[in-house]
Amino acid sequence: MPLIAIIFLALFVSCPASWAQYDQGYSAGTSAAQSIMSEIGDGSKINDRIQVPLTSDTGSLTTFESTYSDPNDLGPQSFNVRLTSQSSDAFLEVMAQPGPTGDINTLIVRQDTDFDDSFDAVYTSPVIASGVCANGIISCNPGTWNGCRFYEWETGPGETVHLSQVGDITSLAGCYCVNSSCGSNLVWSNMAYVLKDLGGGIVGTIQESSPDILVTKVSTDTVSIKYYGQKSSSAGIDQGGAQMYFSGSESPQDYYNPQCGTLPTGQEVLSQQGDPSSPYHQIRRAYDARLNPREEKTCAISHTVSIAPRGGLTLSTHDTCGSLNLSGCALNREELCDYENKNCVLSVLDGNATGLSPICPPVSMIDNDTGLSYVVYATGTTVTYDLNSVSYILASGSDLWWNIHRDYLCDTGVSLSADDALDRSNAVSGSASKIGNMIYYEEYDPATGLSTSRSSELPDVPNYSSCEMACKVRKISSNTQAGAEANTWDYQNSISSIEVIYKACGVYRVCPVEPGETILQDCTCTDEFANAVSHMQVMEDAANDMICAP
Repeated sequence: MPLIAIIFLALFVSCPASWAQYDQGYSAGTSAAQSIMSEIGDGSKINDRIQVPLTSDTGSLTTFESTYSDPNDLGPQSFNVRLTSQSSDAFLEVMAQPGPTGDINTLIVRQDTDFDDSFDAVYTSPVIASGVCANGIISCNPGTWNGCRFYEWETGPGETVHLSQVGDITSLAGCYCVNSSCGSNLVWSNMAYVLKDLGGGIVGTIQESSPDILVTKVSTDTVSIKYYGQKSSSAGIDQGGAQMYFSGSESPQDYYNPQCGTLPTGQEVLSQQGDPSSPYHQIRRAYDARLNPREEKTCAISHTVSIAPRGGLTLSTHDTCGSLNLSGCALNREELCDYENKNCVLSVLDGNATGLSPICPPVSMIDNDTGLSYVVYATGTTVTYDLNSVSYILASGSDLWWNIHRDYLCDTGVSLSADDALDRSNAVSGSASKIGNMIYYEEYDPATGLSTSRSSELPDVPNYSSCEMACKVRKISSNTQAGAEANTWDYQNSISSIEVIYKACGVYRVCPVEPGETILQDCTCTDEFANAVSHMQVMEDAANDMICAP
């Protein structure tokens, strides 16, 4: 009753509408429902119309008949679509573990290339990873940034992945250093971020050679990341194996169980707690923002180099951060990107420094007038260039990356409270009552603490049945079943038997009697629980009385 009261108050008190329009809407809705229910009004129709086409090679999905007049309507249209297919528990697992120097000493990739629920390919990186890229790794002397070599992910026979050495960093993208030469404990502090970059690069490489592989779920733990998926080209249910849904679960119905069924809820929460981009963190941030609303301010700093009119290089800076009033603001997110404003690395996430910084490819420039060739580097504190094998400093200071994108969260000084609105809502829902076409409720004024009695007239609301109307019919059927010992005729005087059937009456509340059937009970709210229990008890007693003889 309180829910009904609130709904009607919102519809008819705050925004009065024409009752004639209400009646028209009710009639249109009833007509549409009756039309649709005539097509999927019982279990067999749902099975034939929806379930079978979605989960097998039999049949196609078909749109419903139009519930309104449209001269351009082409009628029901058929099409093929599949929801499920056989999938491995995880078709890809990437494990990474750093060593004492901060380099990733252990990097293992396991694959299920044929999606048969078992890993059939294992690749262990032959080199350490001193830097991580979006499509590969950088391997240097342990704990240093010397003697670096560059590797890109590639696929071989059977879509197995491996690292292949490339000439220089220009073949890689989105790289950053992770060993101790760049900071302390970088891999452990950013494990979720590092695993996503490693796994994302491998998955991208696999999908490049096999675009029909679909990733349906990603999960991480302390040192590994797993990718669940399936091949869209072979979508379908394997009747002899596990059926995996797009959620990555074999039993998605557990998501609707209040206790979450057999789903690893606790494991998922722990996994998402370590992932700042996860729904767990997003919801938590939304809750914090409700309690303390803040304003978001964004800005960017970019640097470009060009040939000066009289020769040499010049550095230009475009800075929108300097003009912002950042009083009461805190840096929430910062991305550092390459010269083309791509392949960005997160240096600050959710107000916390990640300790990661990009390793941007050098920028090459040629002075067409002099023929001189420059190679320019940006390291965050300096912009340098090489000319004729000699290095020069073009600029030094802070924020000397090619492109910087920053998001700030700033205090607004506003404190929002929903207490008054909740008090008013509770007063209405707790006092609402309906008598005939009138609804009565108490309106609470938080400013005075007083309540005022209110009422509003409602349109006629049709009565709804509290159950699905059903009828009971009887028909004569033939029973000629045969078993190993005998057939029905050997135990009965006649093969004819009486069959009792329960049928849904549908939206028109008419018993769908077929030829040869007799109505025992017309459409009503049937309760046959006691009858069913009695029959089950008789069957149990009969089973207990049976004696099996050799």
